[in-house]
Amino acid sequence: MREPSMFTQRSLRTLIKLLKRDESPQSDENLPVREKWRTDNAQPLGFYNHRLSEISQEKELLKERIAHLDHQEHMVKLGLAQAQNAMMPINQLPVEVLGEILRISMEIPSWSTDRIWNRPVFCTCHLWRTIILGLSPVWSRVKISGLTSLKEINEWVSRAANCPLDVTLEFPVDDGDMREAIVSAWTLISTHRIRAVEIYGGGDASIIFPLRGNIVDMCTLSVDGHVEDESADGAPSFTIFSSQVPSTLRTLELILESDPVSFLFCPISVVADLSHLQTLRLCGVDPPSQALRSCTSLKTLTWDLRRALSGAPIVLPNLEYLELAGLALLESLELPSVHTLLVDKLESETCRHLSRLPSLRNLSIDDVESLDNVPAFFESVSCIVHLRFISIEAVDPILKGLCRIAPGATPRTLTVPCPVLQVLEFIGMPGVDTLKPLIDRRVSTPWSPLQIWLSPWSRPEGVHWEKWMEEIHWEDHPRVWRET
Repeated sequence: MREPSMFTQRSLRTLIKLLKRDESPQSDENLPVREKWRTDNAQPLGFYNHRLSEISQEKELLKERIAHLDHQEHMVKLGLAQAQNAMMPINQLPVEVLGEILRISMEIPSWSTDRIWNRPVFCTCHLWRTIILGLSPVWSRVKISGLTSLKEINEWVSRAANCPLDVTLEFPVDDGDMREAIVSAWTLISTHRIRAVEIYGGGDASIIFPLRGNIVDMCTLSVDGHVEDESADGAPSFTIFSSQVPSTLRTLELILESDPVSFLFCPISVVADLSHLQTLRLCGVDPPSQALRSCTSLKTLTWDLRRALSGAPIVLPNLEYLELAGLALLESLELPSVHTLLVDKLESETCRHLSRLPSLRNLSIDDVESLDNVPAFFESVSCIVHLRFISIEAVDPILKGLCRIAPGATPRTLTVPCPVLQVLEFIGMPGVDTLKPLIDRRVSTPWSPLQIWLSPWSRPEGVHWEKWMEEIHWEDHPRVWRET
């Protein structure tokens, strides 16, 4: 057998020495691994298990990071799409949208003398100024005052083209020259299509009555001024429309600063049809009751009449919100759907008329006169849910009546006024001696749903609000709410 060469023997001896020293003929990069092997030689798999655990944790962190980046990518793409949509050429938007954008963002207060072209957006953005000022809806709102020239109105109306106009008339007080200018301006503008008319100031609003011209698109008529009563005794003072009431009319407000005057919606020869009207507000006027019988779609009614009407009751089947000066008018009305009533004065003689409102749930009373028969009042409002007192004078009898509960009464044997009353609201501070028993007997009992809302508005002088709240111990009652 051939003996190994010197080179082979030397290589074998070197390899044996390395194996005895537990070393490897590799680079120094493996030194940490060898050291780890030396320390964990009792458990040779410990190092790998530990490393696998670290790798798994790093992978979980990477998954969370990837999910976060995916969300960021989605948000960036969404923002990019919105930015691209916002940068869309403005002339591609519908004309109506441009008009509404301008009306919302560039609304001018009624007391301001600025014109729309003086607003900052038109001074800084030539694109908006060029395109929007060329749109007809921008010029559809016309404001006429004593300082408005006919030339300006004519230019305004010509730019509005065929768009229906929203006209605002501001009458000066005791100024004949300006009054004549307004009359001339109204004569000029009344030949165009009119959608809404609002009249303010101290002028005689009858100068525009009866309304003529192109009013077939009119949806709003609001008058806040006065009308000179130059008619004969018993004759109507003015007529609103020269012909039939427009079928598009939805809101009619007549607020006159005078004694109640009579008027007609349209000439006597024409039957007034108000079946399309939804909001009616009458102050200082006495409208014809026959025309009111046609208000079958009326939703909101405000009327300051303090007496009953003659003839058969007026039926308003869809009326929901009612605001009255007194309750005597309820004797002449049949209102099956009214759920909210605001009354200026509650009187003993007329409080029984509240029983004519079977759907009444919310009652707000501004002033309370002395009530002789409090149980009759509670019987009329037995289904009331929200009772609100704006003035706290003379409310003590009502509060005392609400807390008339027999000691030791149980929910089965209990008979209380307004059993479903949930909210009792006061604008002011009722007497502590009256309110405290009500809190103890109605609010603090688990069977009662009543809550009390207190507001410091119009509080009497000399009475400290915080001290008053401490006297009724409101913090001990979670259903007593205070408004700061």
